Amino acid sequence: MLTPFPGTALHRALEAQGRLLRPVFWDACTLFDVTFRPARMSVEELEQGFRWLMGELYRPEEAARRRSRFRRATRARRGRHAQP
Repeated sequence: MLTPFPGTALHRALEAQGRLLRPVFWDACTLFDVTFRPARMSVEELEQGFRWLMGELYRPEEAARRRSRFRRATRARRGRHAQP
């Protein structure tokens, strides 16, 4: 989730646009908390879409596919760096 950390240009821009949900929100600077009002959807739509995305990315078959691809790539790199 996009997080406009205090002190950043993104935070200043969203603050100037009046889109921050709270003026101070260090407790909500996590991957999962919405801290600003999106421009083209509601906070609820963003939260729901993010939950859907996380569900898709971390469903067991997707995680297994990524692990398999990572293992193949790691073996291929090792093979290229092997001494003859």
